[in-house]
Amino acid sequence: MWYTSLLHMGLRAIGLEVRTAAVSGQGRTDMAVLTGEQVFIFKFRMAESPNGAEDALEAAFREMRERDYAEKYMDCEKSVHLVAVACGREARDLLEVRAEPVGRV
Repeated sequence: MWYTSLLHMGLRAIGLEVRTAAVSGQGRTDMAVLTGEQVFIFKFRMAESPNGAEDALEAAFREMRERDYAEKYMDCEKSVHLVAVACGREARDLLEVRAEPVGRV
């Protein structure tokens, strides 16, 4: 997805550790970003319509929870956050981003 590549380049440019398609839990995360104190696990979802952002975000969070994407990072002494990103299918725009903590905040 275009947003994943763009975000990956930007985060790497400022010196953050970025892992894409990292095996975690029972699947592959779209992206994991590791900072000194925190881990952000990203899942990007396409919304079927501009009003479908909420459904896309919930589907992303559900997948990350069910496949236990955060498990790999729970013992690393960092705060872990799941980040869902909803993108528009037609206009290819960013509709909404939502994060929730899952470990040591």
